[in-house]
Amino acid sequence: MSDSSEDKGFNLKTLIENNPVIFICTVAITAFAMGWGVHEAISQATNNNPLIALCEFNTKGKIDFPSDNSKVSRTFATTGKIYGDIAKDRHIWLVVNPENSFGWYPQVGEIVPDVGSRKWQQSTIIGTDNESKNRKFKIALVEVDNDGNSQFKNNIASRNYPEEFLPDNTKFLYTITVTRQ
Repeated sequence: MSDSSEDKGFNLKTLIENNPVIFICTVAITAFAMGWGVHEAISQATNNNPLIALCEFNTKGKIDFPSDNSKVSRTFATTGKIYGDIAKDRHIWLVVNPENSFGWYPQVGEIVPDVGSRKWQQSTIIGTDNESKNRKFKIALVEVDNDGNSQFKNNIASRNYPEEFLPDNTKFLYTITVTRQ
């Protein structure tokens, strides 16, 4: 009786020994297909944004007081909270824009949130002593790069507070509108 049970069934070792090129090509095609599948899955999950871009800091912020559409005096404390980490080359500022005006006024200084609670408070001044009542102002929490930070610091140091365009690459984190009482 001959042992034909070895001829029946699949023997991977024999296949590899007898057909190494076919085996290598099969493994290569399978690996490529799996890599392509992973690439497509990541593309779908990230909306075709590069995966490295998703690893950047994604700072978010909120203004808690005053509330949107509230009436405020000329000077008051604005409060809020920062969510997420702030990248080393990014800075958070509060800026004010009078209604029907082209420019913005950076407030007292860069916002540095409390390490534990991530809350912040900033003195805010809107308008001038002679400013008419009932004028609307936008108050925005913004993130700027090092150049923007320098621009704002120079504006404050000039002590004449010129109205200015926002720096390139300014990212708005939160904006409210208030009305001067």
